[in-house]
Amino acid sequence: MKTNAGILGCWNSGMSEIAISGGLENIREQGSEAGSLMPEIRGQGSAVGSQRTDVGARVWVMGERINSGKDLKIYQKAYALALEIFRIRKLWPPEEKFSLMDQIRRSSRSVCANLREAGAKRKYPAHFVSKLTDADGENAGTDTRLDFAKDCGYISLEEHIRLTSDCKEIGAMLGTMLAKPGVFLLKGRDRGWKAESRGQKMSEL
Repeated sequence: MKTNAGILGCWNSGMSEIAISGGLENIREQGSEAGSLMPEIRGQGSAVGSQRTDVGARVWVMGERINSGKDLKIYQKAYALALEIFRIRKLWPPEEKFSLMDQIRRSSRSVCANLREAGAKRKYPAHFVSKLTDADGENAGTDTRLDFAKDCGYISLEEHIRLTSDCKEIGAMLGTMLAKPGVFLLKGRDRGWKAESRGQKMSEL
């Protein structure tokens, strides 16, 4: 599986996109638990996506300015998925209103909310990782509820494949961030969206 340049986006005071040289990822089956406040950082993968960037992959920053968490590629993808789920779930039977419909709406939106909260807590490593882990758990919950929606006949096989593929991509991005959270943390008096350590180029993610 290839990683598209700029697929993750980054917190950076001057530039936005991350590119990974070589384009290939080392795919690993590693899970993250939603409730964990301080997971094992270096071995952490994603509950959905089951992959993280190989430690040896070279990474650099390029592109346009990131002004807030809303500019992150992962946030934009999660937000678009939540809107799409909100649209299709209106067609589901009324008896699911307070069960599957409510649950999948909540979990898909919670991914976005936890990403924004993680961005606001980048000075505090444990809190930052906790919010990313919560986002990963909510994304896994959304993926599971899409399985139920398909098997109950509420969405087509094609819709299920498309939506769960988005969940897997979001999970892969979260796995990358959880594998190297220090890259995204604020240092000292830094206040911008920064993905470089004290002005030095990131060498790996």
